[in-house]
Amino acid sequence: MKLFSRRISGLILAATLASTCVTATPAAAADTKILASGVVSKYISAATNFSSSDIGRCLVSTLTGTVKANWSVVQMVPSYTNGYSTAIYYSLYAPKLYNPKLVVLVYDKCGSGRVPKNLTQLTFRQSYYTTVCSANTSIGLSVGTGLTVGLSVTPSCGKVKAASRSSNSHTVTSVYYQSNTGTIVTWPELEKTATTTSTAAAMKACVDPYVYVNAEVHGKFDNAHVNFDKQCVSYPG
Repeated sequence: MKLFSRRISGLILAATLASTCVTATPAAAADTKILASGVVSKYISAATNFSSSDIGRCLVSTLTGTVKANWSVVQMVPSYTNGYSTAIYYSLYAPKLYNPKLVVLVYDKCGSGRVPKNLTQLTFRQSYYTTVCSANTSIGLSVGTGLTVGLSVTPSCGKVKAASRSSNSHTVTSVYYQSNTGTIVTWPELEKTATTTSTAAAMKACVDPYVYVNAEVHGKFDNAHVNFDKQCVSYPG
C-alpha cells in the first residue's frame, strides 16, 4: 500500500536503527501523519565455494556490502475521505545495497589443508536482484557506478531485471577483486506493509545476490552459477 511519496537518503552505522525521524522522511499524505520512521541496516559478508575437478581448483566467492531499508509507522487522520479511520500502518520499503564487493580466492581444493593456486584466466560477474520476480522492477544506481541494470537469468526468478558487473581478467593469480566503492543500488518501488505489530515484526526487505564464474587453467575451462542466500534486513521491534 503506497501511503505517501518517498524520497530516501541518509546513512546509519551497520546493524543500528534510526528510531526517530530522519532527514528525508517520506512526506505523509494529507490524511495521514507519521508517528515514527528511520532506517534499518545490516552489514553482509557471504561466501560460497565452487569445486571443479576438471581444472583442479576450488573457487571461493565472497560478497560484502551493506543492506538498508527505510521503515515508518503512519496513522490515518480521521476525515470524510477516509471514513474517519484512525488505522495505523507499518511499512518497510525501498531496500538499498551499498558498496557491493566480490572477491574470488582460488585454491587447489576446498576444505582444510588447501593452498592458493593460480588461474590462467577468470571471467566473473556479480549480480543483484529481488525475488519479487518481475522484469519490470525498477532499479536505481548511483552516478559513476561500474554496475549496469538489465535483464539477467537468475537462479530464483528466471530472466528478470538485475544490477550486474562483469570482468574478464587474464592475470595469472589466485586472487581476483571486483569493488564498487561508493555504489548504491536501490529498489525504490518495493514495499511491505502491515496493520499490526505482530505482522510487521515478520517483514523483511531482501537482496538476492549471485555470482557467475568461468575459470581457465592452461586451456581447460569450467564455469558455474554460484548461488547465495538472501541478504535481508528486518522491520525493527
